[in-house]
Amino acid sequence: MFWRAKILLRNNFLHNLIWLTAGVVILATGQSSHAQEKELHFGALDIPPYAAQARDGALSGLFFDLMQAYAQESNQVVHMAAYPASRLARYMRRGEVDCTIYIRTSFTESIGEPVVYLGINFKTAVMAKKAFQLSLYDDILGLRLGVARGTVFGHRIDTDERLNKTMTRDYRTAANLLKQDRVDAILGIDWTLRYNLRAVGLSAEEIGPPLVLKSSELWLFCSRQAKLKPRDKATLRSVFQSLQKSGKIDDIVLRYQGRAPSNGHNPDANSHTRK
Repeated sequence: MFWRAKILLRNNFLHNLIWLTAGVVILATGQSSHAQEKELHFGALDIPPYAAQARDGALSGLFFDLMQAYAQESNQVVHMAAYPASRLARYMRRGEVDCTIYIRTSFTESIGEPVVYLGINFKTAVMAKKAFQLSLYDDILGLRLGVARGTVFGHRIDTDERLNKTMTRDYRTAANLLKQDRVDAILGIDWTLRYNLRAVGLSAEEIGPPLVLKSSELWLFCSRQAKLKPRDKATLRSVFQSLQKSGKIDDIVLRYQGRAPSNGHNPDANSHTRK
């Protein structure tokens, strides 16, 4: 009787120990999974004023501010970095970067999955000094057009062989060439053009009205190779939609855009973008 009781006691102890150990493993696994879900790796195009990374690692720019607002609203840990365009596209395709921000085009859709519209539109435009009046697409034929290397806009301007294009290292170089009259006009996203024109010392009074070619929506994209679950993407959509409704995204945009005029002629308002 004594030995039977002892065996039963030992069996109950082992049974309880097994369930207790299983509970600890399940709890630990659940905590690890939860922590993993909270970390998001965000990469941005290294193009001021949207994103820039200083030598000391300090990050600044519109896209980083948008992701910081998301991180604060969602309580998620977001790791951020700026990359050149080709490297960012490569990292997105491999899943080394979870998410980025692009204008939505057939080309960017081939790089990642569009998850949520951010409520921001960018305009592709051509800008020149006031000596050149730009009101129609044909007005840029024959002009020396500065274009940052690697930029694609999903417009006929990308492949129009009649154009005299000067490919430059980046937007800043194109702006400098315009200042030095080594090109007649420059092509790009209107925000980026204005930012770089100011940076090289060209005032708004020296620049004529932009020729607006098209308007494109700004979206958050996620890598198709990243280990993001449907609920992770649902959280991204929900939080960014909440930031739009609360006006927080508008507040962030105004810090960069101010009240800079964007009135320009738009001969191709219905064309599609590709960048």
